[in-house]
Amino acid sequence: LAPPSWLDHGEEAELSPVDIAARLTATAVNELSRRIVETLREHPVNAKRRAEGRPTADVVLFRGPAALGKQPTLAQRFGFVRPRALAPTCVIAGLFRTLGVEMLPNPPGATGTEHSDLKAKADAVIDAFGWAESRDAAVGVEPPDFMFLHVKGTDEAGHARNAPLKVDVLKRVGAMIDRLWDAAPPGCVFAMASDHSTPCAVGDHTADPVACCVGVKPSSEGADNVFDHRGFDETSCGRLGRLQSAELMTLMVNAAAAVRRGEPPPTGHAGDPKSVL
Repeated sequence: LAPPSWLDHGEEAELSPVDIAARLTATAVNELSRRIVETLREHPVNAKRRAEGRPTADVVLFRGPAALGKQPTLAQRFGFVRPRALAPTCVIAGLFRTLGVEMLPNPPGATGTEHSDLKAKADAVIDAFGWAESRDAAVGVEPPDFMFLHVKGTDEAGHARNAPLKVDVLKRVGAMIDRLWDAAPPGCVFAMASDHSTPCAVGDHTADPVACCVGVKPSSEGADNVFDHRGFDETSCGRLGRLQSAELMTLMVNAAAAVRRGEPPPTGHAGDPKSVL
């Protein structure tokens, strides 16, 4: 699809399919966009804002309409039988559906914004695993063997160039991790990472490396563990060295395999001999 030029002389631009295979998608996007613009033009909220001399919401930005690619599922690639994910952000949920991952229902208050109720997200994950004594997993439902929990609020704060807000979201993320960590049984593999950096000084995505930590909840206090959930900085996460993103899942699977064998969790790169299954 060729990207449209934005509103030109007050008229809405349309997508122009470069390839005939994109004609159906372009037609659908153009029609939906046209109806949205018409609806917004007469919407009561916009009428009120217009009367107050305030800017109106005139269009909806469509992001990345494209064909569905082909990729192995998590079951095919890593052998997970019951992978689950909780991600109110639609693009993340859509990505996981293409990987054969079942999405957990979004609990009330869980959103893809900086205002998301992270405690509700943690409790939904705890419920799915049946970790809480007062909230057992559904009868007859096997717990997940892989869980992905997505938080969007830090990225939103970075785009807004709002450093105090980002600090607040990170503090709430820390509390969410503590809640999950305390509820999880020994031997549970944890990982925390981000897919990109969004510095407040830039307000957009950058290519800076991001902190990442992987480890296993020990069976006793003071036991050796790669994952130090009391800190998430260069010092706390330095034991893993520098990883490529493609190595993260392998490192997690290796850690889970080590737990099953009763061995210490692996440290270092996924390609390190100490980390090979």
